[in-house]
Amino acid sequence: MADLNQTLKTEGFHDILIKERGYLAVAPDKFSCDMYDFLKSGSGSINNYLGRFMVQYSWAEFIIN
Repeated sequence: MADLNQTLKTEGFHDILIKERGYLAVAPDKFSCDMYDFLKSGSGSINNYLGRFMVQYSWAEFIIN
């Protein structure tokens, strides 16, 4: 956590994490995320999919097949 906090602070994202006792989350209004955009917009966002999803991870192949 210390490394993550330091990296986020160094990159100017010190306020992206929401930390409370026994609770850790991100503030989705502080960054852009295609998954959050999809969940917010619904099926209309499916047109943004270009056929490449996590291709660098062999374990993710089953998701797109």
